[in-house]
Order: sequence, then structure tokens, then C-alpha cells
Amino acid sequence: MKKALFPVSLFLLLLAVAILAGCSKDSTSTNNNNPPTSPTNFTASQASRRAVNLTWGAAGADSFQIQRSPDSTSWAALASTSTTSYNDSTNAANRRLYYRVKGSNANGTSDYSYTSLWTLPGVWDFSSSSQLSNFNLEELNGGSTYSTWTWDQNEGTNGAGLFTFTSPQDTQRLARIVTTSSNLMPHDGWLESKIKVEQWHGTGADASYASFFIERNPNDPTQGVVGVFFSADSTVLAYTVTSDTLRRLATNPTLPLLSDNAWHTVRFFHSAGHWDFYIDGTRVWNGDIPNVLDGNYQVYQEWQFDKGTATGNQRFWIDDFANNHALPAAVTMAEEGGRNLDGQVIATKSTGAHIK
Repeated sequence: MKKALFPVSLFLLLLAVAILAGCSKDSTSTNNNNPPTSPTNFTASQASRRAVNLTWGAAGADSFQIQRSPDSTSWAALASTSTTSYNDSTNAANRRLYYRVKGSNANGTSDYSYTSLWTLPGVWDFSSSSQLSNFNLEELNGGSTYSTWTWDQNEGTNGAGLFTFTSPQDTQRLARIVTTSSNLMPHDGWLESKIKVEQWHGTGADASYASFFIERNPNDPTQGVVGVFFSADSTVLAYTVTSDTLRRLATNPTLPLLSDNAWHTVRFFHSAGHWDFYIDGTRVWNGDIPNVLDGNYQVYQEWQFDKGTATGNQRFWIDDFANNHALPAAVTMAEEGGRNLDGQVIATKSTGAHIK
């Protein structure tokens, strides 16, 4: 009788093992039947001018779908990937971009996770001579040619644009470098450039000037202009509204002077009628400028140069260098009312009149 019990005991033992194994399998199957949860820690960062790096955490998904939007409303498919990162090299400079990502597996799809960032400002780092064609050279005094626009591979970060007054005579000359119509930028966001002046000449009405303008139409100042004038003895921030007349916003000593033979960064940030002005990384003015460059359109960037009455050649270098900016604290400054506008008439833009 006892010998007959052994097979029964063995059977019961094997049955118990099978039941336990089945429970374990059912438990695993239950987990796999769930769709993934939303991706975690979704972030966007920018290490170069044309690449946004997207990263997120895995959450039970086998693949991920990424979408991009310019306004957080209209979404377009960007990519699908099985990894937890993606490099978006198709973005544009100086834009607010919105991204979202969701995960999928055989059992369904997660909700989206969202992130956004401002892309780096500017599109010209002058790493090659071909970028000179993004600007038009215009001489504004008439007469024979008196300036050149060339590439200098030994200046700037990876090279720089070089504007030279070649006229040796003791006469005032005015010229400008203006972005072409195919290289416009949105009026909201960062707008910046770097400038190096070989040597400032003269003072007052005889001075040489370099002026940086943000404008809707370089040939029609009545459509609105915000700009800054630099010379040996003055720095003046100004604007126009519905006329060619420039009105002062601020000047030195509130605004610093630019030394010659050194690189300086000039930067604007514009958001919903509020402006912030930076020189070499320091915000030196902020305030609301009513009815100037508001609306849904793009703007030109212009460097204008005035030779003054100095003799000999004069050289100005332009470059566009940008770091990875977060939205500045100044975006909320409009709530504080900004600064009062000075409003004093100082010059006219179209004739290049010197700052009064």
C-alpha cells in the first residue's frame, strides 16, 4: 500500500508546482496587458544653434511618438523612435517650440508629456563666406563705391562679417548691412548680434557711429523701429512710431559705452509689447513701447554705419553668438509697468542724422 502512495505524492507535488507557475505567468501577463504610462522627465535642451535635444524616461513602452508645434495648438508628427531621446535638427532659430511625446506598446498608448523652449537666436555665425549673402550691403550717400562687405575667418567665434569704409577722404559716409527678406525673424523673442569696432573716431557731429536696428521695413521707418546708436562718447536707445523721427528711450550713463577693438554683444528681447535691452549680458533697460513692432509679422535686423569725418579706412566686424537662454525674468516685467519713455526727438533714421 505504501508503494502506491509515492506516485500520488509525486503527482500532487507536480500539480502544486504547475499551479504556482501558472499563477506567476498570469501575474506577468496581467502587467503586460496594461498600456504604458506617460513618459517621465520630458526635457528639451539646445547645445547648438540648429539642434534641440529631447530626452524622457521610459514607462513600459516599446516605442515613442514625438510631435512639435509652434503654438501648442497645431501639432505635427516629428518622429517615432524606440529609444528615450531624439535630436530635432529641423528647428528654426529664435522660435518658441512646443514638443510632446507619448509611449506605445501592444496593449495601447499613453497620454502625452509636454515641454517647450526658445531656440537659440540668430542664424548667422559667419562660419563661412557664404553667410554674407544673408545680408544686403546698401550705400546710402550715393556717388562712387566706398565700402566692402567681406568675410574675415580670423575674427569672431568661427569667422565674422567685415564691413569696411574704403573712402579715404574726409567726408561723412553712411551704409548699412540688412538681412534679406528670406532671412527675417519673428518680432517676439531674442534678437541679437555682436559688434567689434576697430577704432571709434571723433565726437558729436563728427563721430563715427554703429547702429543696430530691429524694424518691420528698412525702407519705411514709419512702420516702427527700435534701435541703439553707438559712438565714442554716446550710447542711445531709440524708437520710431508712425514717422521717421527717432525718439530717445535712454542714453549713457544709464547705457554703457562700447570700447573699440573689442567684441560686444547687443541683445533685445521682445514679448507682447515689452522690451528688454542687454549689452554684454547685462540688462540695461526694460519697458513697454506702445504700438511699436506689435502684430503678427517678421522683422529685419540692420547694422548701419556712419563713417563720420575721419580719414582713412574704418572697419566694423559683425558676428552672431548665442548661448542657451531660458526665458528671461524680464518677460514678466510688463506687470511692473516698465520705465517711462523719454520721448525726446534725437534724429531721423532715413538720413542717418547724428544723435542730438
